[in-house]
Amino acid sequence: MKQKYLYTAIAVLTGVLAGQTSFADTNVWTGASGTDLLWATPANWSPAGPPSTPDDAQFFDPGAAIDLSTPNNIVAQSRTIRSLWYGQTNGFHYTLLNPGVTLTLSGTETNNIFVAGTESDNGAAQVETNVISGPGATLLINNTNGSFVVRQESGSSGSIRSTLDLSGLDNFNADISRFLVGVEGSFPRPAGTLYLAKTNVITAVGNTPALAIGGNGGGNHNSGNSSYVLLGQQNTINADSITVGRVKQTGNSSITFNTNLFTDPVVVFRGADGVSRVNNWRLADAESGSGSGNTIGICNFTAAPWMRSWIP
Repeated sequence: MKQKYLYTAIAVLTGVLAGQTSFADTNVWTGASGTDLLWATPANWSPAGPPSTPDDAQFFDPGAAIDLSTPNNIVAQSRTIRSLWYGQTNGFHYTLLNPGVTLTLSGTETNNIFVAGTESDNGAAQVETNVISGPGATLLINNTNGSFVVRQESGSSGSIRSTLDLSGLDNFNADISRFLVGVEGSFPRPAGTLYLAKTNVITAVGNTPALAIGGNGGGNHNSGNSSYVLLGQQNTINADSITVGRVKQTGNSSITFNTNLFTDPVVVFRGADGVSRVNNWRLADAESGSGSGNTIGICNFTAAPWMRSWIP
């Protein structure tokens, strides 16, 4: 019996030590292999990749494309990573998911699990656009402690904006803490535009507002550009609190349908449990912080067929 216990203890200790050798890594896309644009090619990342389950994938200035005519990085097989960040100051990034592929972001950390924007002040003219596309493919986010963020910020007024285009993607499923577009940044004047996928299921369980569009950036609030969310064909959004247009944001921030691509679209809003009503839905919420200016928020769902009978 003593010999048996000794073997068991050694096996457990070996397992613990093996677990300690697995650390999260940060892989920055370079596209520098010179052979292909595949995520699976180690030489396309720095340090050599590809990113895997505990790792963060980041797309910054290296390997950025000069236009959005073709993908500059390709996910050919389903893959799970911890987080994804697009934050270049030059050019574009266009991620293509092959048909049937699922890119999963999964973790438990309390941070931003997905970011489109530099998260820094790069001046009043900083504009960036990123695309994730894939017929028959899925972007899956599973971290109810983490936030989904689309924003670019600056202390100076100008054309600042981060745009994320998922409209060429078939499925976007997100179980997250907060869903933030052009809002809640560390600097003033955040602005963002998000084109959602064809089919979307978004559940945001975090602090109020769990889903926020436009305004309230930094200590000086926004006083700046509009922010937009354009819905896809089928949309299910679950959140206990929604705000469109916050504090000093003076643009026309909105959530509406992408009628340029989708016809007879549908959206269903429920509480975070997927059953209850949305408890707190605010438009042009100028009272949630100090500041001056006319805050504007728009929710326009008249393109949905179930709304048409109510239109004169």
